[in-house]
Amino acid sequence: MRRQAVATEAEHVHFFLVISQSMDEIILGEDDRGHDFRVSLLLRQKSHSSGAELIALTIVIGLGLMDRAYIFALTLSHWPVIRTNLAATARD
Repeated sequence: MRRQAVATEAEHVHFFLVISQSMDEIILGEDDRGHDFRVSLLLRQKSHSSGAELIALTIVIGLGLMDRAYIFALTLSHWPVIRTNLAATARD
């Protein structure tokens, strides 16, 4: 995914806007009137082996009381959705 975004200077990866990117990290996200969303995907070399690990961090900021309630409800299904999207991305 990182190679594709860097090589094509993509403005979007799948349905996310590319906020910033480097050789080790890509930050994707969207803002709307209700909440701001960011996902950071960091590729970090393991210190004790020749492999690497992918670290995913998501941040959602609700801007109002109803938005915070929505984010709470969304959190209940957050992990399965992220795992499915990461698995699909790994296959690309």
